[in-house]
Amino acid sequence: MIGGDLLYKDFKYNGGSNDGSTLLYSNKNEENSISLATCVVIILNSALVDDPFFVPGQMLSGFMLTIFVGVFVLILTQLSFHIFVKTWAFNQLNSHVSIWQSLYGKYSSVIPKALLLLAFISNSSVSVRDNVDQFHDLFSYFSPDSVKIVNNDWLIKYLFTFILTIPALLHPRLGKMKIMCAVALTLLLISLLCEAVLMFKTIKVDSFDPQKQIRYWSTDFRMMNALFDTFNTVYFSHPFVALISDDLYKATRSKITKMTWIISICSFLLLLSGGFFGYFTFFDSSIDDNILFGYSNTKDPFLIIAKICCLLKTALANNMFVFIATVSVLGIFTQYNEKLTILRIFVGIVIWTLVMFINYSGTGLMKLVDLLGGYSFMLLAYFLPSIFFLSMYKFKYPGWSILCIGVLLVSSVILGWASYCNVGSYIKYLKGE
Repeated sequence: MIGGDLLYKDFKYNGGSNDGSTLLYSNKNEENSISLATCVVIILNSALVDDPFFVPGQMLSGFMLTIFVGVFVLILTQLSFHIFVKTWAFNQLNSHVSIWQSLYGKYSSVIPKALLLLAFISNSSVSVRDNVDQFHDLFSYFSPDSVKIVNNDWLIKYLFTFILTIPALLHPRLGKMKIMCAVALTLLLISLLCEAVLMFKTIKVDSFDPQKQIRYWSTDFRMMNALFDTFNTVYFSHPFVALISDDLYKATRSKITKMTWIISICSFLLLLSGGFFGYFTFFDSSIDDNILFGYSNTKDPFLIIAKICCLLKTALANNMFVFIATVSVLGIFTQYNEKLTILRIFVGIVIWTLVMFINYSGTGLMKLVDLLGGYSFMLLAYFLPSIFFLSMYKFKYPGWSILCIGVLLVSSVILGWASYCNVGSYIKYLKGE
């Protein structure tokens, strides 16, 4: 049946030319399908951790520059995702790994698996580090004697973070996390609302002259790189969309791309909201940490509420990273199946242990994991989709093929620029400069 195989292969790859209303899945579990809005809420929880509260410090490079970088990365990411979804086939997993296997074989698929694992181990490590800092900050409100056992570093790092990771171990599918993600998104909105109240309070007391205090633009390329890293990480939803699309009610290409546009635009607006609220509170003050740690009146009830909500939101978002990392590890040995409960829990605990080891090992390993994770995000988000498309179709669709080449060229320039900034910064750290 060689002829039949060729016909099937041609049909599968020609799926990219179908119109946007073509169903991608057979809806075999239609009664358990979830809506587009639910998918957006779930993936927004993975996109936004505590990132909005770190943007104010990055906006010192200029808030117009922040908007420019945010829009540029959004458009580049969406172009790449539109290319990515063109490579999807009917009733397939449609992940980086499955597409790689169909094109280049099973054995070399360890490459995208390793990239996914690195990317989300990096994200999880950063989230846990932020969570530990948030715990320490909240416990500082109490006298050391009264909370001596609770303020124990070992207890915070291991017991609390493990308890908050349990949802990732118990949920078999991404689509089952809708309640947790709705709670997480609500917590983020409450934190941002409290940050806005704190901004208006500060402006009322101190006032400001926009012409003198606001920085609109800057040529600080390293700060631009930090902004790019933030937006790149936030917009990168490809693996989550691939996992959740099978649960989406009547999933079509147009519906899936519409979902990613909504997610990216909402992420952009929420990031800018957190950035603007913090920036208009502190202006030229250099704050590289979570903006909620920078307020002088630490007893303000709105600040305390924001900190509590931010802590819980960070922990719930980390569940998404642990889940994806668990799926990636399981995929090395077997195809992921939601019935593998014991194995999933075991691998999830191994992932959590690895993340804790990275945090325990100190700044050096954290910086290295961040560096490798950043490369993984870029390769997964911008390079692999275009490479997949060109491998499948060559120049059968000239417009899309030229677009792929354009995305690869632009991404290569960005990769070189990011390497100059990030690798240079890491070398300086190793030298103690």
